[in-house]
Amino acid sequence: MRQICLAIALCLPSAAFGFDVKETWNTYEVDETTREGILQQMQDDGPSGYWAYTEWYVRWTAECEVSVEIVYTMPEHSDPDAMDGDLGDNWDAMLEFLQEHEEQHGQHGINAAAEIEAADCRNGMQIIDEWGQEDVNFDAESDHGALEGVEF
Repeated sequence: MRQICLAIALCLPSAAFGFDVKETWNTYEVDETTREGILQQMQDDGPSGYWAYTEWYVRWTAECEVSVEIVYTMPEHSDPDAMDGDLGDNWDAMLEFLQEHEEQHGQHGINAAAEIEAADCRNGMQIIDEWGQEDVNFDAESDHGALEGVEF
């Protein structure tokens, strides 16, 4: 069961908040087999110029029925066996850290939805703006994940 962790480190199942969380995982193809080629391809073909990207959308109705949709976009190698052992191992490790980083962005959307629900849907846009700024701060503090192990 998905857990929701608020800034106060309170973790509860999403059902406790009464809102739906929809996650979608998209990929873009990487087929280069050298480190330099892969890096260039992710820079050129990655979403918005990043290796990966997360978008979240919080919606609510007049009756304060809240939902959040999270869309992740990650690289996927079309032929991972074509990379030599060390490069393939580095790719796998980078993907693991990159996914964890992107999931933290998704958590910000869940936190925004929980906060909006807790506020009876008052000041929703302000709450979204605050959590959007948290995404920006998180990338700045982690150097877009590089300080968390997202390196290749």
